Amino acid sequence: MDTEFPEASGWFPYPSKLAFLLDTVDNLPRMRISSSLMKVLLWLLREVGVHNVPSFDGLRTMQKKLKKEHIVPTIHTKSPKGNTFSFNDPRALVANVSQDMVLVHTQTFELTMQ
Repeated sequence: MDTEFPEASGWFPYPSKLAFLLDTVDNLPRMRISSSLMKVLLWLLREVGVHNVPSFDGLRTMQKKLKKEHIVPTIHTKSPKGNTFSFNDPRALVANVSQDMVLVHTQTFELTMQ
């Protein structure tokens, strides 16, 4: 599997829809997939003729690269009353939005001083 993440794929930052779906299934919070089961799923996909199925090592490499380059840190805070809560850093969320995706939907206005 190609580990580059072309924005033209339509699944940026993933290299393909299959990579996105595999990563999603692998990271479901209430249903953790073991490495053994993921290897079986990848084998099954290849056996039924799915094209461009990554190797297990290729999938893990892609996941590590995504985490390194596109991670959004979670901030954990405790309120004065002792309640704990967490939220994703909004600055990182905004920074992770691909400029090309946003620029298509923006309009520029000329400002004139009077």
